[in-house]
This record gives sequence, structure tokens and C-alpha cells, in this order.
Amino acid sequence: MDREQLEKGAQLFSALANPQRLEIMLVLAESIETELSLSELQAKMGGMAQSSLSTYVTQLRIARLVVVRREARWVRIRIADSSLIDHIKALAERG
Repeated sequence: MDREQLEKGAQLFSALANPQRLEIMLVLAESIETELSLSELQAKMGGMAQSSLSTYVTQLRIARLVVVRREARWVRIRIADSSLIDHIKALAERG
């Protein structure tokens, strides 16, 4: 493994080290739909404040773990790489 791959791996684990960000990823991974709106995600997160949720989603987007797109007045969120879904589920199960 070269230095660049190690840096990317460290960024991934850093992004998932926060329990709320990990929960967001798990909710997205377990969602039947491929995307959730921010309000749908908020409901599944137990009513987390939208400002907090937006901050966590932004951090996940910066880490390139989620893709965010606007659809009219809605913000839609999905996991950026579907190959992460099984890894996220396994990580959560080990917790």
C-alpha cells in the first residue's frame, strides 16, 4: 500500500469515527431507496436537528462518502460508492 492509499484509508476511518456520521451512513445503507431526502434522513435519525444533520452530511460529502444533489427544493443524499454499503453494515455490527 502506498502513502496515498494510506491517507485515503485514514480519511475514511476519520470520517466514520463520529457516531452520528456512522449512523447516517448506516441509515443510508439500510434504506430501501437509493437516496433519501434530508427530511427523510432526519426522520430516520430520530429527529436530529436539521442544522446538525446538514453539518454531518457536509462532512461526509467532503470525505466523498456521500453524494448530495438538489431536486427542486429537496436535497437528496446517497452513498457515493455502493461497494461501501456492506463494509458499513459490517462495521456497525461489530460495534
